[in-house]
Amino acid sequence: MIPTDRWVQYYQDLLTANRLEYEGKKNISPTQMDGETVEVSEERVRKVVRELKNGKSCGSEGVHVEMLKHGTDKLIKMLTWVINRCINGEETPQQWKVVYISSIHKKGSKKGCSN
Repeated sequence: MIPTDRWVQYYQDLLTANRLEYEGKKNISPTQMDGETVEVSEERVRKVVRELKNGKSCGSEGVHVEMLKHGTDKLIKMLTWVINRCINGEETPQQWKVVYISSIHKKGSKKGCSN
């Protein structure tokens, strides 16, 4: 069994490191410049929701990807509204900032956190 302090250190390093697999993929532009607002379209939200992978774990609210994919136009309208509020400076809901991490051993030694 791996001690808790090793897990804590592993995830701190993992989540704050400049990892090579993400180098060059930073396609981030400022969302607000000189009072200008950014608006994400409903069609863009619908496209992104369709492209989400099935079978992934849900967040703390219990909303699964499959629920989003089978949602109505009203759901897409509400998601778009929330996204546009957040991207333009409104406060992000606190529950979106909470994450639960579970490690699942897949292969290799059970003594290594990266396995």
